[in-house]
Amino acid sequence: MSNELNVPDEVKEQINMKLVENGTMESIEQEIKAAMKTAAREIRNNKTESELEYAPLKNMSEGETDAFKAVVKFLEEKGLKFSLATLLEEAGLQKPDTGSILDVCEYLTAVKKNTSSNNSDKEGDDSDSDIVVVPAKQE
Repeated sequence: MSNELNVPDEVKEQINMKLVENGTMESIEQEIKAAMKTAAREIRNNKTESELEYAPLKNMSEGETDAFKAVVKFLEEKGLKFSLATLLEEAGLQKPDTGSILDVCEYLTAVKKNTSSNNSDKEGDDSDSDIVVVPAKQE
């Protein structure tokens, strides 16, 4: 697989400048450095499980899955694209460019089915009709 962009060299330079200007390059460099430090520490300590294999949604309960779906749905409906992208990245998910909120919800449902040890009646129910977002208590 080639990472080469099929665009003229001057466009590549403009892309590079834009990524430098908006901080993307620095962010990527920081992520790579952090991953390298983590990998080196794991090798030194002879760890069998890697922190780099990040799967925070793997063991979510049904309630946690429903809450996550509700948050994702809310962020998308309100147009909070940056927050949504950040949440999905932090959760180890990547939303397809042509996808929709349903793709994320379907994924979470599949994760829940694959990791759930509880075979309740709700398992397999893909609807979001039972999701309730409860506002935080105000003091």
